[in-house]
Amino acid sequence: MGENQNVTNAIHLSPRRWRRLLLAISLGLLLCVGTSRCLLAQADEPARVMSVHDILYLNKYGEGISGVSWCNDQTFTFVTHGPVRNTPSVFEPEYSRGTTVSMFTIETQQIRPIVLSDSAAFAADCVRNGQYVFLSGSLRSAISKDAKYATQVSFSEFIDTRAVTSLRDGTLAVEMPLDLFLKSPVRTASDGSIYARGSSSALDLDSVIPSRRASIVEKRLTYGLSRGGARAVSGTAGLNRPEPERFQVNGLSAPEVWGIGSYDCSASRPGCAADSSSPRVGYYLYSKINTDRARRDVAFTFTPGRRPSLKRWPVVGRPGMNWNTLLISGLALDAKHCYVLLEPRPELAVNRINGRLRLDLYLAQCRFAENQIEFDEPRPVGRKQGSFIWPTLDLHGEFAVITESLDFPSQVDDQIELERTVIGQPNVCARFYRTGTWPVAPVNTICVRLIQNGPNGLKVSPNGRYVDIPSKSDPLIVGREYRNNGAGPAWLNHGEQP
Repeated sequence: MGENQNVTNAIHLSPRRWRRLLLAISLGLLLCVGTSRCLLAQADEPARVMSVHDILYLNKYGEGISGVSWCNDQTFTFVTHGPVRNTPSVFEPEYSRGTTVSMFTIETQQIRPIVLSDSAAFAADCVRNGQYVFLSGSLRSAISKDAKYATQVSFSEFIDTRAVTSLRDGTLAVEMPLDLFLKSPVRTASDGSIYARGSSSALDLDSVIPSRRASIVEKRLTYGLSRGGARAVSGTAGLNRPEPERFQVNGLSAPEVWGIGSYDCSASRPGCAADSSSPRVGYYLYSKINTDRARRDVAFTFTPGRRPSLKRWPVVGRPGMNWNTLLISGLALDAKHCYVLLEPRPELAVNRINGRLRLDLYLAQCRFAENQIEFDEPRPVGRKQGSFIWPTLDLHGEFAVITESLDFPSQVDDQIELERTVIGQPNVCARFYRTGTWPVAPVNTICVRLIQNGPNGLKVSPNGRYVDIPSKSDPLIVGREYRNNGAGPAWLNHGEQP
């Protein structure tokens, strides 16, 4: 069925669905209309299944691939742009370019375009195992003759990626919870719920009399909770759809967010219980807060459900342990594991050798104890290249992963001269550790040297099987246990120094 016929059919939609269609048209979005039209590329021969030792060059599937977002460890989406249109426009170039969001399956190496747009000004996150793509961005609507900036409207939508044969067969966009705005990247918990850093003006549950709070939760109205500077907002997406297709959406915020994640509920986790009424999943933020006396490390845990809970947990070393020469850089936990990432305090002379700052990284086990999270003796697990490296700790399935990024403003002043050589060829790594034992077992370290027109970072798939290396000229996917024997790019290596 052609696109003209689709639009004709859409005229007969209900007023509510017509409003949804107008929004989709304003975004310039169309979904693929069948498998035969969706397949962009396919290997001439059946492709060998990619392993954790392999490398995948994305440029062989098209130019300008960017914005990789993992649906799961076998599927990801990416973004490609067409040329800027020659038609006169008062808006920026990103508002006059054809943009395609495509889905790539590693096992078959097939590509299926799932969203098309006349605008490039949005981010795309693959969620719920590839069922939806979350689009967020802004629209330029109009500009007065002498104005410097155009008016713009922010939007965020879950776009159903399942192929349809006409607009009558399915709603393009799933309704977001009222006034809830999520910041990319958006993640999916094990129960299919969505969570991310987010904000909302939703009703605070504590402002409602206790006897009515349960009714608000049961009716799936959007609500918020605030504790100690953090805020959690929970709502339901897809209220315009049948019950099985509705799912929970959660936005978490704090003045400083250094880490975010989710955990399956177990008896040892906050807000969880053994009975059937317990929520299936909890969420956490790791943050730093400033008090009158000191800067503190804290975690916030949030569990929705019949009795929603948002709680603050100071993160400290266990009693009697001396760790005052170290500072906490990260925290990650799931149903079975809890780890704290630490590094030397840069302001202490004891952390310098011949004037050069020690750059060791440490990992410690932790646990919930009464009203705080306590960690044990830290163990060394690696070393940063410079004081300008920002390490982040996350759990990816059975692996703890420390992923580094550049943060030049954090460089210690008295290290500038000492680090001048490494600044010229900055190097960032993703360090993999298996969590089945303690101490954790090192598996591999994937490093890239950040050069002009080369790689610009690292991103790990949900269960730690692959690493996405974005690049303008040579974007790659490499397996967790990849070893560069000289056949790969010179800027890519295993080990801490490429």
